[in-house]
Amino acid sequence: MPENDSLLLDTANRYGTPMYVYDGDALKEHYGHITSWLHQTAEVFFSFKSNGNFAIASLLRSFGAGIEVASAGELLMAVKAGYSPQQIIFSGPGKGKEEIDIAIQHEIYCIIAESKEELIYIAESAKHQDKQASVGIRVNPESIESRAKIKMGGVPSPFGIDESKLKEVFDLFQMYDHSLLFKGIHMYLGTQVLDETSLLSSFEYTLNTAVRIKNEYGLICQMVDLGGGFGIPYFQHEKPLHAERLFQNVAELIRSYETELEGTRFIIEMGRFLLAECGVYLTAIQYVKESKGQPFLIADGGMHHHQAMTFRGRLLRNNYPMRLIKHSQKTAPVVKQSIVGPLCTPEDLIGRQVELPQGEVGDLLCIEKSGAYGLCYSPTLFLGHPSPLELLLFEGNEYIVRDRGKPEDLLLKQETSLFKQRRAEYETDGASSRYD
Repeated sequence: MPENDSLLLDTANRYGTPMYVYDGDALKEHYGHITSWLHQTAEVFFSFKSNGNFAIASLLRSFGAGIEVASAGELLMAVKAGYSPQQIIFSGPGKGKEEIDIAIQHEIYCIIAESKEELIYIAESAKHQDKQASVGIRVNPESIESRAKIKMGGVPSPFGIDESKLKEVFDLFQMYDHSLLFKGIHMYLGTQVLDETSLLSSFEYTLNTAVRIKNEYGLICQMVDLGGGFGIPYFQHEKPLHAERLFQNVAELIRSYETELEGTRFIIEMGRFLLAECGVYLTAIQYVKESKGQPFLIADGGMHHHQAMTFRGRLLRNNYPMRLIKHSQKTAPVVKQSIVGPLCTPEDLIGRQVELPQGEVGDLLCIEKSGAYGLCYSPTLFLGHPSPLELLLFEGNEYIVRDRGKPEDLLLKQETSLFKQRRAEYETDGASSRYD
């Protein structure tokens, strides 16, 4: 058994399953490589949405990352994790008014406005709080090729302000000059991009837009958020990005704009690319059955903990990368078998006809590339199963960074006394006359 599999099996035996295991040392090394290839031309901001664990955010802050939040909850966690206001940006197309109020109150580096109406509310809130809000504009470009798996710009979209409408937005900065400070622009065309040329082309478009805004509107971009969208390969037909070459080319591209965008702070957002390959999800096989000639392995974890690994809503219905760690040393033949979770829905399909060693009760299924968009992306309340434990391995230590949930957690924040009196009255009065 490989050393890593032996470690995971031992970890699962001691802590139980299902569980997430994050490799903090791998994350530190990965982050170090990325920042060294960028050569300080750009700052890496962690996209909190990709993994909502407080300890992961704290660890990345200790490495030097900034953070991009998309809710008041994420903002307050980021502050508690030690991020300074200058390290926080707030994006999202539907920020609530109270969320905007909180962001202004904390004087974060930049609120990314995604509509004219949002910008007006930011200005009014800042005026009410007697503050000046630092605001960036998310630009939805008129036309740009994007090979993102999920497109978020360059098409009709709730994200960002159409490039053709920038003038009327910039007029608001003059109208509210005491309440609004123009910080710069943000462009994010899509996620899970595995084409280097497409990424570099979108970044160049963003930089050109910043120069055009300076020349046409006289507005200096103190910040240019290039977005991100760096993909990782999940399926066999996908090829990984050549990270070193890509980030060195990004650094060179930024340097080529240093004269026209002198003093600008360049930001690159990362979530999936930063974290996905630094975490795994472990779930144990609890039943083995056959139905109409097909073998099924039934695991104790599933869609409610890790929606992305299942076939729910997936455009390309391929199996996630996974391996089976045998609990015994005996060799098992490789066979095709389907793996499902415990939920009462056919959508809880972990793998369809996967070629793995023949599964037995007690074997451990390891879902790879699960450090991003795992638990935080999943319907955890569906069917009421407890949440999984999350474990961080870092510098020779093991840290439980989220304890395993309990069945009674379902009652948290719910009103349980509302109908007690009425039920008691029914049982007393109703029962006596029920069969009269």
